[in-house]
Amino acid sequence: MAGLQMHSTGGAELDARTESSGGNGSWLRDVKGGNTYTVNSPQAKSQSVRMELNTDFFQVDVPVNADWRSN
Repeated sequence: MAGLQMHSTGGAELDARTESSGGNGSWLRDVKGGNTYTVNSPQAKSQSVRMELNTDFFQVDVPVNADWRSN
């Protein structure tokens, strides 16, 4: 599992998942600022992993302030 501390999202509700060449985690829906989440992270330990954020809309810029850690 990955830990995601979302400080702010500019008022947008986001979807988040882990992503890597070895596979992706499932989407966590309705991520909002001021909350801490546990994100599915099926990737192997020591594998390079990214956090992907999505708005489900065509917004170009969404200001995000967050911290995260992978397994």
